Amino acid sequence: QIGTFYQPSLVGINFQWLDSLPKDEVISGWGEMLKHALLEGGSHLDDFRNIEPNLTSLSPFLLHSARIKERIVIRDEKEHGERTSLNLGHTIGHAIESLALDSSTGGDIKHGIAVAWGIVFALEASVSKLGFSESLAKELIDWIVGIIGNREEMWEVDEVWSKMCKDKKNINGNVRDVLLRAPGDVNWSITWEREEFTILWEQFRERYVLTGC
Repeated sequence: QIGTFYQPSLVGINFQWLDSLPKDEVISGWGEMLKHALLEGGSHLDDFRNIEPNLTSLSPFLLHSARIKERIVIRDEKEHGERTSLNLGHTIGHAIESLALDSSTGGDIKHGIAVAWGIVFALEASVSKLGFSESLAKELIDWIVGIIGNREEMWEVDEVWSKMCKDKKNINGNVRDVLLRAPGDVNWSITWEREEFTILWEQFRERYVLTGC
């Protein structure tokens, strides 16, 4: 039934099937593991930053990454609070993913790569709004963008905001987001004002787009 919650009896990871994935799907999975690493912080994030985004390097981290999500879901099964933190990077990520699918060029972007771009934006916004360390944010952003590469198209703020306004996580029409005070220290109840978001998005777009849309 739609809208009901059931805990799985078993979660399996098939490494042979993972070996069949193309590189962009592996990078997409890396984007979700990146989210988990930032939510946990500490030595897990440090270790994750020191590996290459390929299956050989990622495989030892898969179970721990899954358990980060598992612990959060167990503590907040029906998303009354902490489980919302799993949406880190997804407000912008979903908008980018949707806009890429809508694009007249027919281009698309893998979900986890869109999420990684959402995390880049979240890190920049976290510096501005929550006092996240600017130097650490720059290190993390340089690392992330070094893996996913700059975009050839990054959409105008009106297009992005329109998609964000339709996000399922919004409450009473307010555009909601997840930001970080530091790795492992999450604020999952950010509400965006259009004017503030516009300023940050234009700065973000100017930095990471190769050519305008």
